[in-house]
Amino acid sequence: MTERTVFEDPYATVTYSPDRKLIVYRRKATPYPDLATARASLEAARGAMPLGLKLSHHVFLMDVREGPLRVDPEFEQATEASGPDISKLFKRAAVLVKTAVGKLQMSRLRNERARIFEVFDDETEAYAFLSS
Repeated sequence: MTERTVFEDPYATVTYSPDRKLIVYRRKATPYPDLATARASLEAARGAMPLGLKLSHHVFLMDVREGPLRVDPEFEQATEASGPDISKLFKRAAVLVKTAVGKLQMSRLRNERARIFEVFDDETEAYAFLSS
């Protein structure tokens, strides 16, 4: 299985697996020092994805299990403002969280923002969904 890193900073890593047609965004445990840094990191990660591909044939996993839980409205606004919803570009998209609270938060954001992704707290289930 081939996987290559296409982006890395102190806050996240993006990998691409061409044989699985999978792009994974993995949030690291390092907290963002401020909203501008969060926005810049998200924009850079998005910009590094191999978007020249026909993404409608690919799947996307956003793994936020290691990221510090943030529920403040300012952070949610900053992440929404960092760019368009890329999950709509993919065949399937999933978000992988660590806690029940994280699952509730991501489900709420999905519903409020009319996003197209499924939320999982089990990695095996997330990958099964993406490969179905």
